[in-house]
Amino acid sequence: MPDAVAVDLGTDGLRVIHYASLLFDETGGGYRRAYDALHALGLPDVMSGGELSNTPEQRAAAARYFCLMWNGEAVPGALWWSQGNNHVDLNFTPDTPLYLRDGDTLTLSIRSE
Repeated sequence: MPDAVAVDLGTDGLRVIHYASLLFDETGGGYRRAYDALHALGLPDVMSGGELSNTPEQRAAAARYFCLMWNGEAVPGALWWSQGNNHVDLNFTPDTPLYLRDGDTLTLSIRSE
């Protein structure tokens, strides 16, 4: 896969898939700053075991950089990391399942500030 970010939406949540070389570009950029800021929050990492939930402080801090909106309403949930073959994944598990219907709008924002 070339340098890319992909989004996968499933019944258990959302996954932002970062293919490796994109994140290690030394030129930085807004998306890289957002990724670094989220990484600095110490979100749970499935590769290191432990509980995949966020503290209230992590949720508040992450909301500055990551937001999922469903029909104009913010979706609360937990952010956590995982890894795959040549990619790093930022996972979002909503507190309650999302059941999308025809005409629903789902918007993901990842911003550096």
